[in-house]
Amino acid sequence: MSLYAELGYVYMRSKYSFPQALSLSLTATDALNPFRTGVTPGFVGRPVRIFFDTADIADPSVFEERETIRGVLGVKGKLFEKWEWSLDGSYDYNHTYTSSNNTVNLLPSLLGAGFTGTDAVTGQPQVPAPQTTRRAVYPVLAITASSPSRPPTRTNIGTATVTPAP
Repeated sequence: MSLYAELGYVYMRSKYSFPQALSLSLTATDALNPFRTGVTPGFVGRPVRIFFDTADIADPSVFEERETIRGVLGVKGKLFEKWEWSLDGSYDYNHTYTSSNNTVNLLPSLLGAGFTGTDAVTGQPQVPAPQTTRRAVYPVLAITASSPSRPPTRTNIGTATVTPAP
């Protein structure tokens, strides 16, 4: 008769981020639309969709940590000349922790229809602020750029693509 044991341990930790492309649809009369009605006399505006990457808002990220422990303990032997036997038990422990940060997830709601629903504390309906107010909170088509040689200025975002809206 003999005893045997096995023990395994795995620890994994990862942190990664992933860029998220966003889009903003502007009507033919929206003040932010460069192709809006009234920019050039006689020109009828066109709705556009702007695809952009928010350089001043962090990309979504995920942190994950996993730990696994596995143990086996057993005994084995022979019964008569041709029979073998074993008896063992095992134990597994798994622990996973995940944390994610997706700040740009709420941006379409802020820029579009606004946050609606019911306030969880007061039970009152949430009425979104006017679109001009929401755009003042976060001017999506401008970023703050600064360097040691110049004061902070507002500049156009560098990664925007304008396409006609469907």
